[in-house]
Amino acid sequence: MHRKHSHQKNYNASFHLIIIVRIIPTNFISKNNLNKFSAHKKFSTYLHRIMISDLSYLKTMSGGDAAFIAEMIGLFREQVGEYSEQMPQLLREQEYDGLSKLAHKAKSSVAVMGMTGVADLLKELEKLAHEGKETDRYEGMVNEFLEKSWLAVEELEQANL
Repeated sequence: MHRKHSHQKNYNASFHLIIIVRIIPTNFISKNNLNKFSAHKKFSTYLHRIMISDLSYLKTMSGGDAAFIAEMIGLFREQVGEYSEQMPQLLREQEYDGLSKLAHKAKSSVAVMGMTGVADLLKELEKLAHEGKETDRYEGMVNEFLEKSWLAVEELEQANL
């Protein structure tokens, strides 16, 4: 019977963590979903790959002004709260033109927070809703946007500025 050496076990654990991070699209992973891996010594090496937001643009634009960045994060949190109320209401009322306009506004908000995948999703929603096409997709798109935005809010509020 072949016996595993301790270094092989560590290699395998590291290998499985890499596979999880690389196979699952990063925009579907949150830090909270991977807490069981946090004890792994290599976890922090891979954590940057699963972040929803990226403050690089804000840091560059503000010259690293932590107070300004914190203010922008607070504003983003307020906006996500508003979008959480308004978008489902627009969907219920089938106000697709209003949904298109709100998706356009939200697209700018998420782009500033470095959420390019979510910005792309909102760009598609904006276009579809403006044209009134594929209305059966809107609810899923709105839900995905809101879920990722709230995860980003949590992430941003815990960020070291």
